[in-house]
Amino acid sequence: MLNVLMFFLQMSAIKGKELIKRPPAPNFWRAPTDNDRGSKLPVRCATWKRAGENGELAHFNVEISPYKVRVKAEYMLATASPSICSVTYTVFGNGEIGVVQRLQPGQDLPEIPEVGMMFAMDRSFDNFSWFGKGPHENYCDRATGAKLGIYEGKAAEQFVPYLKPQECGNKTEVRWAEITDSDGDGLLIRGCSTVEVNVLPYTPSELEAHDHAYKLPPSDKTVVRVNCRQMGVGGDDSWHAKTHPEFTLYADRTYEYSYIMESGALRQTRQPLRLFFRERQGIHFGFPHNCNDRQSLCNQRFFKDSFFVGFFFIFI
Repeated sequence: MLNVLMFFLQMSAIKGKELIKRPPAPNFWRAPTDNDRGSKLPVRCATWKRAGENGELAHFNVEISPYKVRVKAEYMLATASPSICSVTYTVFGNGEIGVVQRLQPGQDLPEIPEVGMMFAMDRSFDNFSWFGKGPHENYCDRATGAKLGIYEGKAAEQFVPYLKPQECGNKTEVRWAEITDSDGDGLLIRGCSTVEVNVLPYTPSELEAHDHAYKLPPSDKTVVRVNCRQMGVGGDDSWHAKTHPEFTLYADRTYEYSYIMESGALRQTRQPLRLFFRERQGIHFGFPHNCNDRQSLCNQRFFKDSFFVGFFFIFI
């Protein structure tokens, strides 16, 4: 299934540029924070660390219609008690790829550090802009000081040099995000509802493996994590307290979210509406949330002017 996605992304790349170095895969782990280590989360939740990497394919299905191709794979995750994760890719005729992930945790499992997907792009795609909370890193329990708006920066600038490398750079309530190169070419991600996005030069395992930032090796990639949600970072103290319950991802429920990916020359097509949104930051437009059905997106348009019909969906 991942090879199918890679094929469509490569086919939609422009100027011969390879967008994806490492294909999207489910991810349920973050580099432990100081607070995580103090609360023993890396030990307590270790079953989720490699769960996304070590899933065993249980079911695979392909549906082909005149306007789209839908590929669904269901994996059994090797958690302490087996969990089920399904990922559905819907490739539309216009080149957009809808992604739906669903996680059904097994019985009596610990909390989940994050629920989402991770992939890597070439390091030349190091420009990051987003419509969400910012400009600094923010988490579900550390977002009050962050303001909704359109922000941009380099992937390396999202790294926060804590004394020991750890989870950092997260962005919450993201409507859309784009990762581009110096020519403005790259990948656009649109949450069907809001998502959390993390763009760094390193994977969580690379951050976790080094005890000081200066020991991190030069990176040849841009690592993108698109999450349903990530646990809060806590902070009542750094030696015992867990994340508050309302910000904890307990394994006693099902998690499902969706987003759309699109590649191309983003700078040329989106600059006019970027300016439009800069003037109206903070306005939320209630668009349909079902990325699994392109027709529902097409049938529920809120603006009839031809300019918006052509481009508005790129932003929400």
